[in-house]
Amino acid sequence: MKATSRIQTPANSQVERYRRYCKKAEIIHHFAENLAQTLGVFHGINENGLKLAIEGEPVVALGTILFDQLQLMIIRICALCDKGSRDDDASLFELVAGLSDPDFQRFLITKEERWMQSVDRHRTGTIGAIPRYTKKMQIRWSSLQREQEALDRIKHYRNKVLAHATTGLDPGRKVLIKDIWRVSRLVLSVSKYVRLLLEREEWDYLKHSRDAREHGKALIQALHRDHRAQDSIG
Repeated sequence: MKATSRIQTPANSQVERYRRYCKKAEIIHHFAENLAQTLGVFHGINENGLKLAIEGEPVVALGTILFDQLQLMIIRICALCDKGSRDDDASLFELVAGLSDPDFQRFLITKEERWMQSVDRHRTGTIGAIPRYTKKMQIRWSSLQREQEALDRIKHYRNKVLAHATTGLDPGRKVLIKDIWRVSRLVLSVSKYVRLLLEREEWDYLKHSRDAREHGKALIQALHRDHRAQDSIG
């Protein structure tokens, strides 16, 4: 690997960099929100389905839905965590690295100072929040990187089952639901701070996931009531 000297990035290049990051962060946002919703619904259906012991024809459909949701979560986790090989690829890897760059952090702080001076002089604490949010993002990202074994299992499954039809699936590298649960929560936490830093918007993906969990539970409860009503009629 070649050593590179530190070069100050011109202000106009930082503006272009900011625009590029915002465009990619919007894609990340949609992927993260979809992951949050799918994760929540999956757990709501799975937990309440086991608790209420759903029987009959709905069980087959629910099994298919849960399996498909599991695969969708794997695809979204991989997309969010991959490094990407094209200029138009969007991933947390690139955004975390970019937002951690001191030059770009100074750009964000300067941008916020100008905004406060010209638009909202009463907004306080936001400039100091940028280093704080960056630190929290880096801590969550480091925690996510420590889940490398789980990420490797998830990516192996994506590569051998979802992205390509191969015979190379290693049964010893089976993806566990707890892998997806743990990694997803870290991915959503990192995504939260990326959005805070670039959009200044607090988007609580984990809360949305908890809300979706209740929606999944409600679906199972409705199926359970319907099944019991049909049994009583029969």
